[in-house]
Amino acid sequence: MGGFALLSSFACDTCGSPAIMLPDAPEDTSAIRCSGCGSRLGTWGEFKARARQLIIEDSGQAEAGPRRVSVDLALDL
Repeated sequence: MGGFALLSSFACDTCGSPAIMLPDAPEDTSAIRCSGCGSRLGTWGEFKARARQLIIEDSGQAEAGPRRVSVDLALDL
């Protein structure tokens, strides 16, 4: 799946948009799509895992393991 190379910059490979579309009740297996062009970017679970990894890498803290970093926040859209 080519969509997750985009996560290093959070931009769609096809159109460059940084925005994603989520289903009303996203689950880890739910497909996410680019808000700009509608391209499939992967699953919500894959997106969260990559975002979690980027947060850990960006924090520069070795003690910030995956259990201390959460991207499962309630979305109030």
